[in-house]
Amino acid sequence: ASLIIPYMPYSRMDRSEEASVFTLKYICEFINSLDFTSVTLLEPHSDVTPALLNRVKLVFPTTKLLQVAKSHMSFSDEDYIFFPDAGAQKRYNKMAGQNSLVGYKQRDFQTGKITSLEIVGTLPTKPFKAIIVDDLSSYGGTFIAAATELRKIGATEIYLVVAHAEKSILEGEIFKTDLIQKVFATDSIVDMEDATERLVIYSEKAFRT
Repeated sequence: ASLIIPYMPYSRMDRSEEASVFTLKYICEFINSLDFTSVTLLEPHSDVTPALLNRVKLVFPTTKLLQVAKSHMSFSDEDYIFFPDAGAQKRYNKMAGQNSLVGYKQRDFQTGKITSLEIVGTLPTKPFKAIIVDDLSSYGGTFIAAATELRKIGATEIYLVVAHAEKSILEGEIFKTDLIQKVFATDSIVDMEDATERLVIYSEKAFRT
């Protein structure tokens, strides 16, 4: 038998850090014990998950989602891809092209809230559009902080591309402000019925082939 994992549970608990627990290790050990012939995994949060799983095949919808977003917003050579942290930059740097910026954020691990975010890179000298790219959004605090800083340096339109969007994105600040125009995601967690004019959802099944 084979297993398809649209979103890996506990994928962010991929190391021991301060109060966090390396839960992902035990989840992967359980999956391996079931001895599947293959495991298809959609957009892992880090290299840790595929390293822990046996016979794993990775699928990355973000590349196609980014192309959809670029087409929608008429992305040009003067526009920018923004990575909210070094982890996102490592995962997606190949798709960035010429113009990219990176965020370096400080987080309070007790509350989970972003305390500061600094944009690093060659800053634009004139107005531009931006696409924030990452693997996962929950309430969206990181992306609100990023969009706020991007606006300060001249971003006129901002879009968000994430492979996975938790239901909590509907409760966060993203859709309560006009900082981010649209979010592009798969239905790996949210349902197609959750789609709105500003939350554009694609079936994760379409990305497996």
